[in-house]
Amino acid sequence: TWKVDKYFKNGVDETVDFKNKKINYTETFTEDGVWSYSYTDDNGDFKADAGKWEFDKNSNKEEIDRNAGSSTWEELHILKLQENEFWFWYMDSGDKKEFHLIPN
Repeated sequence: TWKVDKYFKNGVDETVDFKNKKINYTETFTEDGVWSYSYTDDNGDFKADAGKWEFDKNSNKEEIDRNAGSSTWEELHILKLQENEFWFWYMDSGDKKEFHLIPN
């Protein structure tokens, strides 16, 4: 399980705003291909979802199904993947979102 260390939107550091809006945000990737996230929003409501993930060994990306059962896959472009750091970016509605995650 990973938590956000840094968050950038279109190259701008928006970590503080992200952490204020998505309190205790975590992402989990299990060995059997299950992906999930959870957080409490700034209204105090708990949010969570789960789906599948696959690692594409022919390139430097992961694909994550953010909608359980959906056929739509988002490509996460890995910048760094080590035991204590997981950095990636993806495009969301024209915005480049970059996450620097650390172990929770």
